[in-house]
Amino acid sequence: MSFPKHQNPSKGRHATAPYNFVPLANEIVREIPRPDRDVYHADRYTGLIRCTLKTETPLYTRAALEPSESKKKMQAKDKADFFYIDPATKRPVIPGSGIRGALRSLIEIITYSKPQPVTDRQLFFRSLDGTAISDAYTKRMVAGDRGQGGTYPNVKAGYIERVGHEYRIRPAQSLHGTQFFRVEQELALSVIPGLQRMRHSYPWKRCPVWFRPTAPTYHENSAQFYGDITEITVSTHSPGTHYVQGWFIASGWVPSKQQGKHRHWIIAPPITEQDKYLKIDEVDIDAYNELNAGLSQTVKKQGMSILPEQASELIPCFYTNWKDSSGNERIAFGHTAMFRLPYEYSPQDLLPYSDEQRLQTDFAEALFGWVDDQKGRTIAGRISIGDAHVAKDFGGQIFLLTDNESSLRPLLSGPKPTTFQHYLTQGSDKKKELYHYQDKDDTTLRGHKLYWHKDRKLQRSDYHDENAPSDSTQHTTMRPVAPDVLFNFDIHFENLAAEELGALLWILNIAGDGNHCLKIGMAKPLGLGSVSVQSRLWLSGRIARYRSLFGNGQWQESSRTNDADEMAENPAQFTDLTQRLQEQADVLISEWTLFTDTFEQYILKQLGETNGEFSQLLRVQTLLTLLQWPGPDKQKTKYMALNEFRQRPVLPDPLWITDERRQEERNTQQNKRTVRAAPPPQRPANTELADAFTDFLSERQSQSTATATEQPAKPASQSEPTKLTSPNDLAIGLLVQGVVTTSNFMGLTVELGLPGVKATLKAEDTESSPDMLQESYPVNRSIVAYIKELRMKKNKG
Repeated sequence: MSFPKHQNPSKGRHATAPYNFVPLANEIVREIPRPDRDVYHADRYTGLIRCTLKTETPLYTRAALEPSESKKKMQAKDKADFFYIDPATKRPVIPGSGIRGALRSLIEIITYSKPQPVTDRQLFFRSLDGTAISDAYTKRMVAGDRGQGGTYPNVKAGYIERVGHEYRIRPAQSLHGTQFFRVEQELALSVIPGLQRMRHSYPWKRCPVWFRPTAPTYHENSAQFYGDITEITVSTHSPGTHYVQGWFIASGWVPSKQQGKHRHWIIAPPITEQDKYLKIDEVDIDAYNELNAGLSQTVKKQGMSILPEQASELIPCFYTNWKDSSGNERIAFGHTAMFRLPYEYSPQDLLPYSDEQRLQTDFAEALFGWVDDQKGRTIAGRISIGDAHVAKDFGGQIFLLTDNESSLRPLLSGPKPTTFQHYLTQGSDKKKELYHYQDKDDTTLRGHKLYWHKDRKLQRSDYHDENAPSDSTQHTTMRPVAPDVLFNFDIHFENLAAEELGALLWILNIAGDGNHCLKIGMAKPLGLGSVSVQSRLWLSGRIARYRSLFGNGQWQESSRTNDADEMAENPAQFTDLTQRLQEQADVLISEWTLFTDTFEQYILKQLGETNGEFSQLLRVQTLLTLLQWPGPDKQKTKYMALNEFRQRPVLPDPLWITDERRQEERNTQQNKRTVRAAPPPQRPANTELADAFTDFLSERQSQSTATATEQPAKPASQSEPTKLTSPNDLAIGLLVQGVVTTSNFMGLTVELGLPGVKATLKAEDTESSPDMLQESYPVNRSIVAYIKELRMKKNKG
């Protein structure tokens, strides 16, 4: 099986990030058959690994809130203490679960297992920037035709109410064929108290208003189809006949070199039938509530969430129905018509494994165990990792802070998998061609995500912001452990095959070789959490242990002093070891190659690479590059500035970062999207508005036909554009010349050199992406085109 392969970008189109990926395994290595759990098997290994962990950089794992702190509504991010068990001493402890997670993710990589876990939650379209993602969003959220009658939001409007713990949407009334309307900013400013002109960070507003609804129609300047409200007032009672009371909703500001946004929204009143509503499932409520997913930082800061807190509230909203990848009916909603929309596919959907591969137990799952809540299946793990405690004989400084500091203030944010140019395999590095989460047939997840180690120039300013505002929501507090602190922890294992034990020892061997480190804890992107681990392995001879259990009439404690590093490297070595374990209760194994070599040969055989070397496998090379200690120059692995993200540079693979020769290779690839079979026709999201639009087109078409019969015939062939002197020169079929004045993913506007006359351009090649149209026809470009249709109104054509 072959998955889409990530192609590195050309130098200059590359991104930097504190993380990178080990590519997915094309083939999953199955588990070694698991033994029965109620017996210690003679051909399996049980024992203990004693580990000493050393912090190479500061390390931080947050303590849980105490019950008293939870009662005070304290937020977890405001508790700076390192994780502890004893509240009296608060001596730092590294939870075994964190160490286990780090070891498991690395063992998944070297054993060619599936990455676990991968979220199935929906990600959201975050920005529309002229790339292919704009086209994907527009196909779902915009209806109509820019060149024929205008476009309109393919959504419905209504009001969200809370009934007990349930949220419902009560649809808005349809007035003149539409549930929502637009109002010009200048009119709204004169009517709505406290409303300010649209600009960056201006305060949003929503309030009830009285207005006279109008039928939607085509608006030439914007090529949009909507009902334009010209009579509106804020009052406690109706100002006159034909007025209805709805809600005014201020639009968000969008930067633009031209006029930009200048219209707000009005929603019609709710329907009066109390039994007509849509229940919102909890999964959709959770998706909306997730910060930076459905609920943006700006919406939260502006207090414009559309989920009522009180049972008596009705909050206006826009919404649409959609289906996820499992065919489940879902609802997405927001406070304006162009709200954040979930992708149809989740990150889990972009794992390219077959159903058979997903269901089969892989090498890592058999070692660490797993629980499948949906299918009710569980596998008990055979590796147990204890908490790591500060070494009893450690006498150095434990915490990083100075005497007058209570905590550090780093700037932290969660992972951003919506950055598809990093998280998904890309062929081309061209901004307009990049694959995103709708491109399930053409791209996959990049692989197992790991964080780079920083170089030895890590500075305090890298993880502490002295000027952090006290009310910042993006900063946190922490009290990290200093570098060079020693912790001890134990790993217990039972009934492991030699290959399984070899996989565990392979990782521990790397962690202690002086050239590589592991990453645990928080603030990994800032350079924290790099640790080395020194380990000693004891195997347990269960027969000898039980035989001596009550020697001399007393319980016998294990001395763990025997050594078996003289074992010869030949097929008899496992026989020799088995014999020793029958004779001795515990055997110290100083040389691990017996197990690590067995593991490597097993993986190579499963992959059909019997003539190769394990260290030369691409996955292994990539992993070792990411684990190198110290890491690359931190400038090569830093977060990019916000303005650098706008061009969507592509994240290269780890080997590209560290190999200058690879950086000279140019990317000449092209992203080609799979053409899917046309889906069956679906009812539009807003049937009333769609019907109004169809009626409008029919009426206008009949008027256009009548007008066209009156136009004089023009020559069929015309080699040069006609020089226009007045609007009367315009005629269907005429070749004219103009200059592009606006160009975006919705289409073009062309200036013909006649005052008051504008032309809209629609590409005849329906398979061309609107984004490619924008690239081909930039603003100020001179073009020639034939007039296909005329709409004359007050000397405008």
